Amino acid sequence: MTALQIRSATYGDADSICRVHLSSIREICSRDYSPVQIHSWSQGPRPESYQAAMKNGERMFVAVDNDEIVGFAGCVADEIRAVYVHAGHVGKGVGVLLLFRVEQQTLTETVIRWRI
Repeated sequence: MTALQIRSATYGDADSICRVHLSSIREICSRDYSPVQIHSWSQGPRPESYQAAMKNGERMFVAVDNDEIVGFAGCVADEIRAVYVHAGHVGKGVGVLLLFRVEQQTLTETVIRWRI
């Protein structure tokens, strides 16, 4: 893996975020969930759902390796809602970096609310 970058997600990232999410559900989560659960879970993610989440205030971040989105994370205020990594990039620190970034965001949101 080259220099992995974590950046804020954009509406244009929605297709790639969806691809990562589905890969993670189908290839990683299938180790711990039944085929019926995986099938049901993988019916939800659609590119427009990530765009809607961003429009509704969810902060999303993507991990980019060689111009390819390989992971994403999301949060609202001080709640971490998602951290997913593409199955082909597990064990390379992608999830750790995403979690670190989304934790920074939630701490910032918490501090801002305490100051108000």
